[in-house]
Amino acid sequence: MSTEKWQTVLCFWCREPRGDRSIAEPGDDRLEVIRDYRPCFHCMGLRSEGIFIAEVASEPGSPGQPSLQEGTPNANVTDAGTEVQSPPVYPTGNWLIFDPDGLRSVFPDEIADIAEAQHQLLFHEELYRLYFPPQLFQEVEAERLADETGGVN
Repeated sequence: MSTEKWQTVLCFWCREPRGDRSIAEPGDDRLEVIRDYRPCFHCMGLRSEGIFIAEVASEPGSPGQPSLQEGTPNANVTDAGTEVQSPPVYPTGNWLIFDPDGLRSVFPDEIADIAEAQHQLLFHEELYRLYFPPQLFQEVEAERLADETGGVN
């Protein structure tokens, strides 16, 4: 009889089951686990509809959280042709999909160029909150709920 325990892998971005499972480490009794930053099929579909913008932090949000770049090259080449190491960043879980048609009306050309080329942007917490303050999301959610309920709470 096998003593392996299986865990349901959750999508980091939406926290829903991703459709795969993993074998639990010894002593890990969790039924669900986030293993990496690979999006589920639903989140991949959302990303295909616009520019993926994620909030990142300089420090992990929880012990053992891997950096977003872990396992991938982490170097950038400057205009002078020299290679510099980018500091590790850790996604906070806040993200949105931005309409590509509105990029240049909101962001400076340098940021819009990067977004168009990479189809994504990673904003440190301060910059993310500057462009997308929490009250903006509260207002959008309130409008969505009013539309769904016909204005009745």
